[in-house]
Amino acid sequence: MPFSHAIHFTWFDYASYKGVELFPIYKEYIEEHYEEGYNEPDKNWANSAFNCAHRVKFDLFNRYGLIAAAGDRHLAEFMPGNEYLNNLETVAHWKFCLTTVDWRKNDLKERLNKSHRLLGKEEDVELKPTGEEGIILIKALCGLERVVSNVNIPNTTLQISTLPASAVVETNAIFERDAIRPVVAGKLPENVRSLIMPHVENHETVLKAALTCNEELVVKTFMNDPIVKGKDCTEEQIRNLVKDMINGTLTYLPDGWKY
Repeated sequence: MPFSHAIHFTWFDYASYKGVELFPIYKEYIEEHYEEGYNEPDKNWANSAFNCAHRVKFDLFNRYGLIAAAGDRHLAEFMPGNEYLNNLETVAHWKFCLTTVDWRKNDLKERLNKSHRLLGKEEDVELKPTGEEGIILIKALCGLERVVSNVNIPNTTLQISTLPASAVVETNAIFERDAIRPVVAGKLPENVRSLIMPHVENHETVLKAALTCNEELVVKTFMNDPIVKGKDCTEEQIRNLVKDMINGTLTYLPDGWKY
C-alpha cells in the first residue's frame, strides 16, 4: 500500500488485500454511501471531536482519484478555508467535529495533574504495553527485529520524486539496526502535488522564521496558508493574528522575539 505526502497530509495511490485491488471496491462503496458516509461501530461522529463519517475523505477521492488517509478533521486543515471549514454549518454538513479550546485546556490540566501525582508518588506508574508503535521502532533500531513503518525524514533519496529533496516528508521506511531506509513512493499526480506544495513551502518558511526570530516570515507563512487564503483574510487581520499568537506564547519563545 504505497503512500506519500508532506507531514500528515497522506495519500494512497494503490491498495490491495490478498491480491485483490481495493480502489475499485472503495470507489463503489463511495458511490453508494457518499451522503451518509461511514460510521465505525460504536463511534458516532457527532459525539466526539475525534470521530468522523469520512465524507471529506470520500469527497477528496472523487476529486483527486487517490485515498486521503488521515481523519477528516485533519484533512480539512490542509484544504482551502472556504471548503470544509467555511463555518460550523459546513463542518456539520461534512460530518466531523472540531476540537474545542475547552477540551484542550481540560486535557492539558488532567495530564499535568497526573504528572504531579506520579512525581509525588501519590500514584504508581503502571508498567503495561501501551500499543505505541514507537516501542516497536526502537526495538528495530536496536536490531531486535525489522519493521516497515512511516516516518518523517528528509526527501533526500527523492522517495517522493515530485517534491524537493530538501522537504521533510512522511513515507514508509525500513527500520533495522542503526538504520532507517526510506521506501520509494514514486511521484504524486500534479493535482495532488499542487495541494501539498504550499505546505512544504510553509514548513521551510516557518523554520527560517523560528531560527531568525523574523515576524515578517511568520506573516508570509500565514498569507500563504490555504486556510487563510480561502477565508480571504486581509493583511491587517493576518498581522493581528500573528501578533496575538506571538504575544500569547512570548514566555516560551527565545529572547530574539522579545525585542
